[in-house]
Amino acid sequence: MVTLDQLKLSLRIDTSDDDTLLTLFMQTASDYIKGSIGNGVTGFYDSNPRFDTALILLTDHYYKTRSATDETDLKKVPFGVTTLILQLKGDYLYALQQSSQNSST
Repeated sequence: MVTLDQLKLSLRIDTSDDDTLLTLFMQTASDYIKGSIGNGVTGFYDSNPRFDTALILLTDHYYKTRSATDETDLKKVPFGVTTLILQLKGDYLYALQQSSQNSST
């Protein structure tokens, strides 16, 4: 799991002024990603670079687009996040299948 310090380093944020907001956005991003994939495989998200990258990208998106809309467009989830979620879904389904096979033997 990405720490607040790692997130701030990747977003090039030097102050602690927005730490509470960043923590909220990071938790929201984590919930969004896990909700899109699933959360039934223990340890699936631990030390998972794709999950960490998606978390950073989505948190950055939430942080930089704090308003849901501008004058004309709804702010969409960045394409890179969607791609990573799709890749993670495949890995998750495989891990879920392996986990259920291991429990039935």
